[in-house]
Amino acid sequence: MIIDTSNVATRQEKVKIITDTLEKGIKELFESEKYKEYLSKMSKLHNYSFNNSILILLQKPDATMVASITSWNKDFHRYVNKGEHGIMILAPCNYKKPTAKPLFDKDGNREKDENGNPLYSVEYVDVRTYKPAYVYDVSQTNGEPVPRLGEEELKGKVDNYDKIMAALNAVATVDIAYEVITSGAKGYYSSSEKKIVLNEGMSDRQTIKTLIHETAHSMLHDKDHLQLTGEQKDRQTREVEAESVAFTVCSYLGLDTSDYSFGYIGGWAGSRQLDAVKESMETIRKCSSEIISSIEQQLHPSIHAEHSIAQKADRQRSIAV
Repeated sequence: MIIDTSNVATRQEKVKIITDTLEKGIKELFESEKYKEYLSKMSKLHNYSFNNSILILLQKPDATMVASITSWNKDFHRYVNKGEHGIMILAPCNYKKPTAKPLFDKDGNREKDENGNPLYSVEYVDVRTYKPAYVYDVSQTNGEPVPRLGEEELKGKVDNYDKIMAALNAVATVDIAYEVITSGAKGYYSSSEKKIVLNEGMSDRQTIKTLIHETAHSMLHDKDHLQLTGEQKDRQTREVEAESVAFTVCSYLGLDTSDYSFGYIGGWAGSRQLDAVKESMETIRKCSSEIISSIEQQLHPSIHAEHSIAQKADRQRSIAV
């Protein structure tokens, strides 16, 4: 799916056309029978809270899909590999706490026993605490294949790959490293180390797409940034946003990632479906535009400077009017 924006004047208009196409493609995926079958299976996975998502990623930044050992065994017919260490989360634990309640007579006076001591009844109130529990990433298990949507990995070379990667390296504000990732993840962003890690040996298309995806995470979902802004985004929202940005920027660069990105976004959106994309659309467009602008500045500095001057002049004219 190559999206033609050659006749569109501004970057903002191009980004809107691309993200509108993204919405349409995701909607068609959600309406497919394949997606319904996928949801039926994946609905058995637990939806972890914001705080637990942070705990999971701090312990295993390349985690892609986590579940309890019981869920892996019963729902997916997969089994934890010998010697694997669990990922600790905080599981809610409810119990009844006895509470003394003063007794009053019909006139509103405190009831007392024969010795003049106040009488009480005992009521039990619900109290929630948390206890350590352990989950495991899919990479720590073996057994039946896990359901997937779309392509397993993008293939193919990209023209001007070295120039695009050099531009993306300049755009990223954190270190970038290449490692062999055994979990099956194509890459990950570590908030604690402020570092993007990419899997070694991937194709040009997959490497570019993954680097943009992780750059979006570093810009939008760094734990310090979220704490500073007070935002709380669950794992589903973060993945939908990052992959939507990756699809948008790649499309702008003329790279088609729809077969991979639509399935990825659909998998993370879950039962929220298109709402998950629409709710984040402003964030997706803003971040995409920011990355594209930075890439253009690296690839075409003179054109970018002229464009910036023209935009500034347009703003000044509009203010004057």
